[in-house]
Amino acid sequence: MRRSRDIFRYLSGLLSIVIFFSFTLAQTISNEEFKKADDKYNRLTSELNRIRNEMSRASESGDNETYNNLNEQYQKAAADRKKVETIRMEFMKQNKELVGVKKIYNEGNAAYKLGKTGEALAKYNYAITKGLAANSPALNNTIALAYYQKGLISKEQKKYQDAINEFTNMIKYAPSDARAYYARGNTYASTNKATLAINDYKKSIEVNNSYYQAYYNLGTIYLNQYNKLKSGSRKTRLLNNAESAFRDAIRNNSKYFSALTSLGRVLLEKKRAMEAIEVLNKSVSIRKNYYLQYYYLAKAYNQLKDSRSAIENAQNCLKYRRNFSPAHIEIGEAYEKMGNENKAIEAYSKALRDRRYRKLAEYKIDMIKNKDKYMQ
Repeated sequence: MRRSRDIFRYLSGLLSIVIFFSFTLAQTISNEEFKKADDKYNRLTSELNRIRNEMSRASESGDNETYNNLNEQYQKAAADRKKVETIRMEFMKQNKELVGVKKIYNEGNAAYKLGKTGEALAKYNYAITKGLAANSPALNNTIALAYYQKGLISKEQKKYQDAINEFTNMIKYAPSDARAYYARGNTYASTNKATLAINDYKKSIEVNNSYYQAYYNLGTIYLNQYNKLKSGSRKTRLLNNAESAFRDAIRNNSKYFSALTSLGRVLLEKKRAMEAIEVLNKSVSIRKNYYLQYYYLAKAYNQLKDSRSAIENAQNCLKYRRNFSPAHIEIGEAYEKMGNENKAIEAYSKALRDRRYRKLAEYKIDMIKNKDKYMQ
């Protein structure tokens, strides 16, 4: 009887071991399964960004029906992402070496925040080396982020080609991360490679269509290109492109005062002063101490021949940016429209100290003092 009990215990223990290993093997996640889960996670993240963006627009327009439908889509996509995120996290737990690589990367970040650039670079390089040796798709994101941080450091040090190389490596391991294209676009912009910068900003938007900073930088490049041309259909097209990009930035972030200010400038170029004033006042309501928005407001009011408002806004501009010569020019033009030539000359004279505006100021003063010369 005792022997029978011993045999039963042995068989029960053996069965438990078999069941345990069967369960463990069933829970083990392969590289292929992780890759599928990771790809789905990234797709769902982009989808959630898109839905959130559309929900924001629906909320602003008061379209409750559309908002509720989008909210249902959002909740479903969020639940789906949570499932695949669980797979990703479980895979990391099963692979301690992967956790170690991430730890090294985090140590690099800690050093970088403390200003220890050399130590940070050493950690990022070590994380990349160990990550590549592990040959696991679970580390692609960590490897990509290490390249990203190296790129940021290279850009800070004005090693632009090195930065471009690092961001290109990031794209190789994280093609669905919009930051890689955005950062490389910024680096191209810093080296006056406008076409390459535009392509990368567009790619970052393609990956994440709510990336408002990319829209803003895209609009800024279009506006810079516009300023370099004297005339022609391309100049008009660039201005239209800039307006569209700034509006997209605002659509994705209605509190983005820089985009509001730049849009106001574009509207002024298009002689749409009333629209510019509306947009610029929104910018002021968000940030009251930014000088440029007041300067553009002064220009807008001068376009409308509202001299007093032009002077008031130009003076506000000077309150936040002393000796800003363009503001003195606007004050001078406002006083001219009011018929106060002495005040106009006084304002223009303050711009003479700035070599960039000296010729314009001299011309304005000469026009007042020697009217006959300009009446021919």
